[in-house]
Amino acid sequence: MTPPAWLRRFAVASLTLLVVLLPVSVAARGITAAPTPAELHRLARATAVPPVQGSEVARQFLVAGVAGLPLPTAPGAEAPFVQRARLMQLLAIAGVSVGVYLAMLLARGRLHALLACAALALLPAVHSRGYELRPEGAAALFVALGLVLTTCFAADAARTRRPGARRRWWSLAGLSSCACLANALAVAALPTTGECLLVPGGVLLLGTLQLALRARRAARRHGWLGIPIRAINGRLLPWTATSLLMPAVALWSLSQAVAGPAEAVLPSLGGSLVQEAGGTFPLLLMGFGAGVGLLRVGLRLGRRGRLGPDLALFVFAAAFVAGLWRADGEDGLPAAAALAALAGEGLAGLLVLAQGLLSVRRGRTARLDRLVGPPS
Repeated sequence: MTPPAWLRRFAVASLTLLVVLLPVSVAARGITAAPTPAELHRLARATAVPPVQGSEVARQFLVAGVAGLPLPTAPGAEAPFVQRARLMQLLAIAGVSVGVYLAMLLARGRLHALLACAALALLPAVHSRGYELRPEGAAALFVALGLVLTTCFAADAARTRRPGARRRWWSLAGLSSCACLANALAVAALPTTGECLLVPGGVLLLGTLQLALRARRAARRHGWLGIPIRAINGRLLPWTATSLLMPAVALWSLSQAVAGPAEAVLPSLGGSLVQEAGGTFPLLLMGFGAGVGLLRVGLRLGRRGRLGPDLALFVFAAAFVAGLWRADGEDGLPAAAALAALAGEGLAGLLVLAQGLLSVRRGRTARLDRLVGPPS
């Protein structure tokens, strides 16, 4: 008996919610752990009167769970206070997981999104130190929000043929402004997360190179007057404006939210790239996912020439992985969304390979049965 449609939809929604909340559940295991000296130092600085120099965005994030109350000095009162403050860190992990799911859902599909959320729960920055209150939580939350808004902007900018051109430009302007603000808040919370500012420029660079090749082929066939200048400008103009606006908004947010030098916002200590990725095998899986993503994005960009959300997601992952490799010793939580996206892509690629090998094996078995004949 086939279950009704509403029951199937409810089952799919429940399974999706469980997988999306898996990173939060994994990180919440250590919420009752003893407060670390680094957490006590951060809370003491964040609740000091007058406030010390640093990022106001990170300070508000650290004290939001305790409503800005001062750090208690009574014996035994520090642990409950820190546990309340850690709720904001778990909220940040939940936001990163939801952001990874929405971005992967828009760029690749539901299966890739679920695999990426499952991979996010296995990263050491989440399952080992996900409960620890640190400024990387605020930065990771705004980075994930900026990723979702950037992929939405890319999906909207790729739709070039639809009615209501004026309404489309207003929609693009709103999405671009929101993406710039989210990434600017991430940089204001932690100035070392500037890789998110490179995404629009990377998409613009790749799109310009690809459209230049297409324009060259058009010029050979129809002459220089046959180059579709208006179509090229329509595809590049949104990304040009965003790549110029995002650093300006980030600079303004730094001037408004950071008191004193940017070095006053000290990042947490993490590990090497292998440690932040979870080991050698997950790192190889992410490398395989990067290769699959590069092949898919290159083929789609070469055939259609559209700067879609899959290209924006790939540039985002490439920027943060390159930054994580360079900044050895820093916490990998802001780059967790990029690593999870690559791992989800790699897992999906392995599933496709396994399905292909199984199909080939079944085909060979069927051909062998036809040659040998039915058993006597």
